[in-house]
Amino acid sequence: HPDGDAAGTRDAAPSALAAARECVTTARELAGRRGLRDMVGASLAVRRAVRIDPGYVEAWVLLANIAVLRVNRGQIAAASVGLRRADWAIRRALAVDPAADGALALRGWIRTVVAGDTAAGLADLGRALALNGESWITHAHLGWALHAAGRPDEGLAAFEAMTRLNPLATFSAGLYGYALACSGRLAEALALLDSAARTMPNVD
Repeated sequence: HPDGDAAGTRDAAPSALAAARECVTTARELAGRRGLRDMVGASLAVRRAVRIDPGYVEAWVLLANIAVLRVNRGQIAAASVGLRRADWAIRRALAVDPAADGALALRGWIRTVVAGDTAAGLADLGRALALNGESWITHAHLGWALHAAGRPDEGLAAFEAMTRLNPLATFSAGLYGYALACSGRLAEALALLDSAARTMPNVD
């Protein structure tokens, strides 16, 4: 759904949907800190949201993204466990809304980067972008998927689009800088990362 925050169940009580949205807000605040306890708290907060409103698509998508982020940060002992959690949340989101762009994007990343199914993964990502071309995280998933598919120049273009959409996100700056460095563009990478570090000096 292009407007994830409006994607709760249509028949949910207004107070229930408001409570679910506040849980998601809390989850995002905690996830932004990135520490282990914060990420666990973020998972619990967003799980509370989907208990309140099981049709809140954005909450399911956030739950999946948190699981993948925890895998990437080594916070889950077995990566397969985190990926199963992500897959479960993605399936729940798509069961509510088959056009949930965030769920399609993350499924595309998993299919391409983790499972090696480039055709299916890039198809998911293409559909997600067609539904919502202004999601920075979809461009981030696409960037890594294109690198995994052996198309680094297109991957860098996706990261550039990601950074334009969310210029202050240290997470996106880190991704783009790392990709630039891996592509041999070290000076550009260092300039980007230095700028991000000066803007947000307290973020790892």
